[in-house]
Amino acid sequence: MSQNNNSEYLPHIDGLRAVAVILVVLFHIEKHIFSLGYLGVDIFFVISGFVITKQITQQFYKKEFSFLSFYRRRFKRIYPALLLVILITGTFYVYYGLHYNFTDFNLHLKTALYSLFGFSNIYLAYKSRDYFFDTDTNPFIHTWSLGVEEQFYVIWPIILISLLYIFRKNLERNNKKIFLFIIFIIIINIIFSLTEHKYSNLSNQFFSPTYRFWELALGSSLRQDYIYIS
Repeated sequence: MSQNNNSEYLPHIDGLRAVAVILVVLFHIEKHIFSLGYLGVDIFFVISGFVITKQITQQFYKKEFSFLSFYRRRFKRIYPALLLVILITGTFYVYYGLHYNFTDFNLHLKTALYSLFGFSNIYLAYKSRDYFFDTDTNPFIHTWSLGVEEQFYVIWPIILISLLYIFRKNLERNNKKIFLFIIFIIIINIIFSLTEHKYSNLSNQFFSPTYRFWELALGSSLRQDYIYIS
């Protein structure tokens, strides 16, 4: 998840992050008591959409945005921690998890490998894995949310910069159109998700990027530069 610009540090964003972390931790400690704790992940998605859009729009206005720099920063922020987690988790898994059968081991190993390419959520959906299934011992299943964010990071800057470039001549007036366009994207995404809900199982929906992108887009729509230019 992206970091706020230090010159415009927003402490309430870190407060929301803390709430989201606590909710997820409580859910994994005792999900029968804190049954809605998994919503902390949804909060993270909204925050990510807001912060990433904030960075992109600010850099665009200052004529400092670069796709190469953006993706490089995302890579540097995500992959050192991801590689460390996979290495440490994989070491403990191999040492203590040898009693698992080959099918489980193969699934778990592939989840880790797919997470390195930002596709573990799609792989888990394809395998119809259930995040809430008590007997699922996959130690890398949590990488699904990172996959959703990475996929959003690839697509959203292209869309947003295209919109900002199209409406660059009168940003104060036309940014309202960008805001409405994002709302339109959210509505279409929700409609698509409801349709997907009818024809696919819960596992596919839970991990699907099309089922989650509206949350990141919701965070993007909260960026006030779409309404008023300061």
